[in-house]
Amino acid sequence: MDLTLLAHMIGCLAAVCGIAQMQLRNPRHIFLSAGPICSLWGLQYILLGAWGGVMANMVNVIRAGSLLAPYRFHLVIYWLLNLAVIGFVAMVWSGWVDLLVMTAGLLANLSLLKADNRLYLGCYILAIQSCWLLYNFAVESWVGLATSALVILSNLIGMARYEGWLKPKAAALQAAE
Repeated sequence: MDLTLLAHMIGCLAAVCGIAQMQLRNPRHIFLSAGPICSLWGLQYILLGAWGGVMANMVNVIRAGSLLAPYRFHLVIYWLLNLAVIGFVAMVWSGWVDLLVMTAGLLANLSLLKADNRLYLGCYILAIQSCWLLYNFAVESWVGLATSALVILSNLIGMARYEGWLKPKAAALQAAE
């Protein structure tokens, strides 16, 4: 079997899991479910030879597990993860495209500090996935590209559902009463 085909099959599995992840209501569940999903993406990037993506997903797995730590340690974990992102990207530096991975990683770390706020988390996810969208285009991960676009759409739908954006008439009627 062709490794590129296998990479895209693994990417498809990660994509389905990632899209389902964005429909979770609890932000902690979103973070915790990221570990297995990022492991799949990391495996896909290994098969594609996109080492910046591999390193970023390794940090994502660690970040997902860091939510199990008491909240008072999150700031320390945040700075350690930032150093890990910068260090890992520097180790595998292959050009400007790795800046996208680094930006996505640093934004994802920043989202850790607002892990209990669904709206902030949704906004961070939009920015992070925009970086991944461009990265996936650059490394020719077509499944990753489509997934980033779908995750952005799924995230917007999830935000609309949980933030009440889909009920403007009901809110207007309630405000008028």
